[in-house]
Amino acid sequence: MGCKEDTGLDPTATAPAAPPSSYVAVVGAGRGDPFWPIIQASAVRYAEDKKTVEVRYLNPHLVSPQAQIDMLESLSDPRMRGLCVQIIDSEAVRPALEKLARRGVVVVSMIQPAPESIRVGHVGFDQFAIGRLLAEATVEALGGQGDIMILHADPQHPVFGPRLTALNEALQLHPGIHVLSRVSGQGNPRDSRRVMADLSARYPRLSAWVMVDDWPLRDAGPTDSFLNPGCRLITFGGTPSHWPLIEDGTITAAVAAHGGDLGTYALMYCLTALGTPTLFETVYHAPLRIVRAANLEEYKRDWHYWLEGDFLHSNAGVSSLVK
Repeated sequence: MGCKEDTGLDPTATAPAAPPSSYVAVVGAGRGDPFWPIIQASAVRYAEDKKTVEVRYLNPHLVSPQAQIDMLESLSDPRMRGLCVQIIDSEAVRPALEKLARRGVVVVSMIQPAPESIRVGHVGFDQFAIGRLLAEATVEALGGQGDIMILHADPQHPVFGPRLTALNEALQLHPGIHVLSRVSGQGNPRDSRRVMADLSARYPRLSAWVMVDDWPLRDAGPTDSFLNPGCRLITFGGTPSHWPLIEDGTITAAVAAHGGDLGTYALMYCLTALGTPTLFETVYHAPLRIVRAANLEEYKRDWHYWLEGDFLHSNAGVSSLVK
């Protein structure tokens, strides 16, 4: 299957109409996921504007691969022609998605990519670009000098592996930044906090922890349980739960995404594939930015636009986006 990124489809154009009895399901990662509200909001606006097909919004009761699998396996209605799904574990949900694809359901993945053999499109983030921006934020935070440790997950993971690869490659260009250790928390919040606490105790003068994702901050108490005073923290995220930590300086910098168009593009790709099948998939990567205390208020305003207004045609925040 060929692939081309953001093929020039216009979200303002008229989408092909699906049969009136059919519908498209937009499935989230689970209750409490920070990206689901803005994904749903932009999809709702797009669907209301086009009025070409019924769209049903479904979200598991918790963020769990099994909960998402159970929801996908429950989608047995033959009138469901399309699916936009915010994947949290691509390997875990693969069998359920394959079953839907064999039934003729058009699948667009969101955030984590589904296998190319299953999907007709994907919306999410450029993982290599995230890794490079994590390196840039680290160099800026430390003035090009310091000892750091990197928290990652499985280097072979389709999302976190590319982030780690790009981060390592970018840091090689800055000899003043010394990577003392690269450790895995296996993508588990508790394991991540434990390994960070152990190493922070052994290296009390560590300059920074760089995390390819925010696992230690999920369901966590005070960060002083795993972070020494004065140690910088750089991560991916910038979502609302991170805002107080950015404001008080716990998070020095967060690589964040312009998420206001994710649902728009996912639904557009799905409806386009239903109306005009193609051998080429379509990929949209949301622009990225580095969020710090100095520009946090701007990012908060943008997040509000994504939830409440039509950001697609707004210029708010464009100057700080990394294309």
